[in-house]
Amino acid sequence: AGLRWFGIPNPIGKVIEAKLLQKMKSVSAKKKGRLSDMRETDSTDKRVIKTKQNLRHTLLRMMDEEPFEKISVTELCKESMTSRITFYNYYQDKYDLLLDIYNEMHREMEEEFVKLQAENNKEDAPRQAYRNFAVSVVDMYSKGTQFFSHINPMESPEIMRSMYDFCVKHFSDFRMKYGVGLESGYDADQFSAFLILGFWGFATYGKDKKISKEKRRRDALKLFDDILDSRLAGIH
Repeated sequence: AGLRWFGIPNPIGKVIEAKLLQKMKSVSAKKKGRLSDMRETDSTDKRVIKTKQNLRHTLLRMMDEEPFEKISVTELCKESMTSRITFYNYYQDKYDLLLDIYNEMHREMEEEFVKLQAENNKEDAPRQAYRNFAVSVVDMYSKGTQFFSHINPMESPEIMRSMYDFCVKHFSDFRMKYGVGLESGYDADQFSAFLILGFWGFATYGKDKKISKEKRRRDALKLFDDILDSRLAGIH
């Protein structure tokens, strides 16, 4: 119930979770269709791309100064020198912008994964597919240092929860898309949660201790290899 695994007590955890779920729901069919059509039309427009990049970068910069929860669209538009009309042409609210940041990271991660698969796993062997997935995740984390530095369960619980949900969703999509389900004897989603939160903690601890990116990457992949080699994963 609530966000108990992040140390957020009830009823506060339930309120935050309910608010997040409400904000992260799809917009109404009519508005969703309008935004979808607009995004498809504008996806290759350099001005639109530049505007969206500016909004994403401005949000990240503002998060260096204050928690995401306290940032308003009005402040964001002022800092980015973007009109509110322009903002709402592309985003429903600041949560929609946050989702755009997630999706951008996922696109980069997916591109790297596909590249790795073409290079070393044309047969889609399950073990190598999982390792390539791990490599793409670790590298995404390294590239997104500024964003991930703001993910703290006590300071920004909404960010933490939304990022966790995002990771679980895309890890589940990965398993379904590539047909390499976990056969560990544990519930697949529960085991996925263990991997995501475990590696998150592993990477965050290394960053906080100022361990070099190269060593963090080597250690994370070694840990993942050890899991794949163990009876825990059930992948051979």
